[in-house]
Amino acid sequence: MGTKRIGLARVEALLENLKRELAMGAGTIISGAKGLQHIATARTATSDGATTGLIADGTSFVTVTSGGANNIITLPTPTPGTIVWLSELLTTGYELRTDTPASVAINGGDGSGAESAIAGAIKLVRCVCIDSSEWMCTQFDADGDESKVEAAASS
Repeated sequence: MGTKRIGLARVEALLENLKRELAMGAGTIISGAKGLQHIATARTATSDGATTGLIADGTSFVTVTSGGANNIITLPTPTPGTIVWLSELLTTGYELRTDTPASVAINGGDGSGAESAIAGAIKLVRCVCIDSSEWMCTQFDADGDESKVEAAASS
């Protein structure tokens, strides 16, 4: 049986009409997109940083709600290269902790229950995991001034 040949114009038309989306669980990748938009995930700081205070692995942008400056948000499992952005639009502030504060540091500080205070005037925090035992974090105030997050310390 012979092979049926298709002209170049027909091949091009078929390729142009392909659906350019790839469903991946809860997300979709669209071919030809001009950028990447991360979905904001809401987290509520808690007294121990668990449940709603825990940032899940794979989360990139977190909107933080906090009922008090002593409530805790816990960073995800440290995976080198992970970047987590945290935004709190209220002026309450919160404490930032790693998933294993005794051995995973924030800006060089670790210890049992160690955490970094994020003041209410801070609107945005960026944390970059640089290895399996350390996060480097900076913070931004309302008019964009950047400064380092205090090293985690035990309270």
